[in-house]
Amino acid sequence: MVEKADVEWYNEIKNPRCSVKMQGVILDTEKKPAAVKSVFRAANILTCLSRGIYSITDIADVCKLNKATVHRLLKALVESNLAIQDTITHRYFLGHSIAQIAASPHTTHEYLVTSAIKPMIQLANFTEETVFLSILIGLRYLNIFEIPSKHDLRVIEIYTKSGYVPAGAASRALLSQLSSKELKIAMLNMDFNSKTGSGNLTPEILKKQIGEVRRKHYSITTGERIKGCTCISSPVHNYVIPVALSVVGPETRISPRIREIVRELRSSAEFLSNKISETFMQVNGKPT
Repeated sequence: MVEKADVEWYNEIKNPRCSVKMQGVILDTEKKPAAVKSVFRAANILTCLSRGIYSITDIADVCKLNKATVHRLLKALVESNLAIQDTITHRYFLGHSIAQIAASPHTTHEYLVTSAIKPMIQLANFTEETVFLSILIGLRYLNIFEIPSKHDLRVIEIYTKSGYVPAGAASRALLSQLSSKELKIAMLNMDFNSKTGSGNLTPEILKKQIGEVRRKHYSITTGERIKGCTCISSPVHNYVIPVALSVVGPETRISPRIREIVRELRSSAEFLSNKISETFMQVNGKPT
């Protein structure tokens, strides 16, 4: 039996930023040469499909195109396996070629990793601890890049596999970037039964901690995932999905330096957020 909360989660969170207004993501094709207009229009149609807009009528309305043009482009996308059509409902969806292109999160988010390498190296040199970059996909977090500490005693590769939120500083930083509605639905689908290293985590406690992350722009947990380890995470904004930059290491080394590590971590996260914003502005020709 499918729970109502599961259906709500699928409908509301299946797209990383489903609450973003389409006007902010649809490309302007009018000033482009005729030869490339079709490419831009096709890109807009794929964007609509990725946001849950499946009918020709709705796509035409959002993209400001006539239905005949949308139908022609959708037919070409279907033939190239970039889109598929349900023969019963006649609605269109993203095709398996899109899934193949986006199959590897590390490849899909290569721009993010490339942008983060410099500030992450600087942060790793300053803290001398392991630094990692995480993203949130649905209810799963995934570490997509990591710089291990040079110390003999270090925390490495504990985040290289995906895991479920909500435990851990990185999870708090990622969840803090969801809207209130998205967070409410996400929490309905979380498992709060398992114990963390610091005891039981309740929805009330998690909600309070997420509020603190939004105010302070960082989160600190000790022993929540691994006994004796401290993790400090900061949200990275302006990307298409939630991102967090984190430092993790033995509590005995991090505790005396918490203030300076937090300061440097926040500075690095802000630098990366600004770099992402500037790049997207260049691509779109206007602020996102």
